[in-house]
Amino acid sequence: MKELEVFLQMDRREEEGYYVYSLFFYQGAIIDLIRKWKFHGSPYLVEPLSQLLSSFILENDLHVEAFSYIPMHRKKRLIRGFDPMEDLSRDLARRMKKEHHQVLSRKRNTKALYKMKAEERKKELKDCFSPLSGAQNLRLAIVDDIFTSGATTKEAARSLFQAGYEEFYFLIIAK
Repeated sequence: MKELEVFLQMDRREEEGYYVYSLFFYQGAIIDLIRKWKFHGSPYLVEPLSQLLSSFILENDLHVEAFSYIPMHRKKRLIRGFDPMEDLSRDLARRMKKEHHQVLSRKRNTKALYKMKAEERKKELKDCFSPLSGAQNLRLAIVDDIFTSGATTKEAARSLFQAGYEEFYFLIIAK
């Protein structure tokens, strides 16, 4: 945990009706950490990440009543055997004694975004999320791993706003 704290570079970005908070820049050891966690089945990394995120929320006095996450498609989840964002948001909710809800589902399996330019990402993610009901009246922190172009958060936010969600922000590990 202390090893990660040297990389902390908190950033806050205001979008249309919501905020995006990130803890790290996506570089060096943070790239390795996220890749190991997501692609090499290292669930033990959930706890230190959850601890850092909860400290960040408390230190910055961010109001949150429930946690959620950007979901992966069910096919990708079957291949990996887990959804890292769900695991992280669930652990964060447990740690902070808050509710946990799945507020989005991924309607279709999208291509890997990391090689795409911003416009391609936007096009690939168009209408890929479907909002679920149950937490509209709670202030949500929605967890995701990497913020690059903002296409994922914008599309998720669009879906949530259309479904009547009003108070949420995105909590991103790295940008």
